[in-house]
Amino acid sequence: FVALHEDNKEKARELCFEIINDEANCYVSTKSVAYCKIGESFVFSDFQKAKDYMEKSLSVIGNPVNRKLEIRREKVLNTLLFLKIYHEKDLHTINFEDLDEAEKAFLYIRLGENEKAIKILKALQDKNGYLSSFQLYYMGLAVGGEEGKKYLEMSAESFSKSGDFFYIFLPKTALKCYN
Repeated sequence: FVALHEDNKEKARELCFEIINDEANCYVSTKSVAYCKIGESFVFSDFQKAKDYMEKSLSVIGNPVNRKLEIRREKVLNTLLFLKIYHEKDLHTINFEDLDEAEKAFLYIRLGENEKAIKILKALQDKNGYLSSFQLYYMGLAVGGEEGKKYLEMSAESFSKSGDFFYIFLPKTALKCYN
């Protein structure tokens, strides 16, 4: 997790494969996390590899036998949904009820329904008192223009402050169209 969010993808993959291939590791949760993180490391560069590893993570979990595995399964599914929305692939397979509010906003943006996305994000801001790094990114995309640029800059700053140099890719890439 730390290696990935420090944007050290190769190190993250190496550590994950160690976890997966450790014959003494009989823990479904750690193997599932490892497969998901490998998939996540490909989220921006290779849709199919990312999807395959995330689906492997889900197959390792199988039918969750406890609350911890149910939560793990939900996190993997959420990451898989983000992948599909980000790459605009298999959007027709996404059920809106499976999305949390922020990802619903992201899907609306991808579908060109920015006003719906803005409404959701403003509701999240009112409810929580702030927007997360991802939500700031989504708001920047939805709003566009100079105001959108400000949201994207705030998103990049938020990712930076939290030490997430992997997902900072999102606002930094979006900001390139402003230069």
